[in-house]
Amino acid sequence: MSFAAKGLIARGRRVAVVQDAIETLKLEDGKKTIADLEQLGARLTTTEKALSALNR
Repeated sequence: MSFAAKGLIARGRRVAVVQDAIETLKLEDGKKTIADLEQLGARLTTTEKALSALNR
C-alpha cells in the first residue's frame, strides 16, 4: 500500500488513505506508514466518509 501511495504522491496525485480499510501485520509499522503518508500529503479518511463522498 505505501509504495503505491508514495508513487502517486510523487506524481502529484491526490491520495486518500482509508484507515479503517487497511490492516498491517505489525501495529507500529502501520502507524509509522500512515504517519509518513500523511506527512507526504496524503489525506486520511474513513470508509464511511469515503462512501459518503462518492454518493454525493
